[in-house]
Amino acid sequence: MSKTFRATISHGLNNVAEQPDPIKLHVHGQIPPWLSGVLYRTGPGTFSIPTKHGYEWKPVHWFDGLGLNHKFDIKPNGEVWYMSRKACPQGEQSIAETGINLNFSFDTSDPCETYFQKFTTFFKRAVGITPYRAEADNVSVTLTPNMPGFAVPSSHTGNKVNAVEYIVAKTDADLLSILDPETLDVLGPAHYKDLDPALEGGTLASAHACTDPINGDLFNHVYKFGPSPGYTAFRVRGKGPDRGKVAVLANITDAPPAYLHSCCLTQKYFILCVWQADIKWNGVTIPFHRNIMAAIADWDPQREALFYVIDREAGGVVAKYKTDPYFCFHTINAWDEGEDVIIDLTAYDDHSILYTLKLDNMRFPLEYPKASKGSPKRFLLSKVSSIPNGTIGPAKTVFYCAKTKAMELPTVHPAKYHRKYRYCYGVSIGGGPEVVISDQILKLDMDHPQIESEEIRGNGSGQVWREEGCVPGEPIFVPRPGGTEEDDGVVLTVVLDSTLLRSKLVILDARTMEEIARAEMNTIFPLGFHGTFVKSAL
Repeated sequence: MSKTFRATISHGLNNVAEQPDPIKLHVHGQIPPWLSGVLYRTGPGTFSIPTKHGYEWKPVHWFDGLGLNHKFDIKPNGEVWYMSRKACPQGEQSIAETGINLNFSFDTSDPCETYFQKFTTFFKRAVGITPYRAEADNVSVTLTPNMPGFAVPSSHTGNKVNAVEYIVAKTDADLLSILDPETLDVLGPAHYKDLDPALEGGTLASAHACTDPINGDLFNHVYKFGPSPGYTAFRVRGKGPDRGKVAVLANITDAPPAYLHSCCLTQKYFILCVWQADIKWNGVTIPFHRNIMAAIADWDPQREALFYVIDREAGGVVAKYKTDPYFCFHTINAWDEGEDVIIDLTAYDDHSILYTLKLDNMRFPLEYPKASKGSPKRFLLSKVSSIPNGTIGPAKTVFYCAKTKAMELPTVHPAKYHRKYRYCYGVSIGGGPEVVISDQILKLDMDHPQIESEEIRGNGSGQVWREEGCVPGEPIFVPRPGGTEEDDGVVLTVVLDSTLLRSKLVILDARTMEEIARAEMNTIFPLGFHGTFVKSAL
């Protein structure tokens, strides 16, 4: 198992050529006709570039592989067609010619770049001499179709896919990319600051902005470094005559700067969860190193995590809470219960997972100490409207699933986001220490966490899909039209198969977690991040 899984990880972390012309995949099983639509995926696809200077450029961290965008087109007749395009072709060309990566990165600095070159690059971008270029910048973490506030550039004729006019690719910075939904061409760069001058100067942002499934409103934050640092929480209207209009909901200056990959939303509140991944020295090193990891402080067991509860309509911080330190990539869901707020997220006991995901540690996992695993944790923020101004209330841990139910890349029924829900799906680890990312898809019943000692830690009841030697990617839930049960639908996951040395799109029954069908590729789909499904109008 060990050799097999190490080979699996390595194959998923190698260069993959783009596939600009759609190819038909071989389908086993019966794909439901109602599943007609397009699955978009994004993530790294280039992990090494030969340069004209005689050496090979390589990223240090998984998050810094240069992007590849993917499209699985599922037809009503059950056919599946696949294509992909590079996310930053000009960036790859620039690295090949100069040997230096000018992209904002997570953990990749260029040792051949002098201090003067670093300063010059930062200065030119700061004053606008060297603009951001979408085809040169690596933006490949999340995808949002028809994200409010943006549009297809006027120079582009525009293609539509199932009412999707454009897709916005996002990362953990104020750096966005507009994509053509049909061809996956990069149409142009974008920034949150383009929407409103109040967002000018923001450096960091959450790759996972929150979108209300009913009215389309989008919520996020930007963090501004400098003499007046702080978080700016904002809302972008999703529908109607005010679509694209920005409202600043809060300016938060008393929270430590941190790497916050996601945030929370309920029907009443936008919640900024400031877990511990603190940026030291107010981020002074970020402009020069152009990466986040070099600026993240050591773990501090005394630094409590914070929750800022913000009124999503009127604005303003209405309550603050604190709890024991934890780290998180992904929130799962949040909702209101009377005057209380419930938050579910995947929590880690420290931020060592950031170091585990360095590429060398992923390729040789048995040579690096195991990091803590993330598992679902539920917080209760009680009596939000009753917390006195100037005080910080306690966030109570309702349950914390045992590490046997470790989960990442969580997803729920899309109609249940920001509302009370029951089922959660995510990638999970069921194997030994050689498994770094995942070897199974786990379904958890969050109504029955099977609490163990002291009503804090529980095993969580769950169902599993697993196949020997395979690494499944992020599950995406697609509800069956007309379904009345929360788990009535399918789960889509792109799986790397080390036995066949190729990948496949696997379709699971969301209720039983049994396989319905698979569409097999002739190539390897690199280990990636996130995606979205756009349903056809049948």
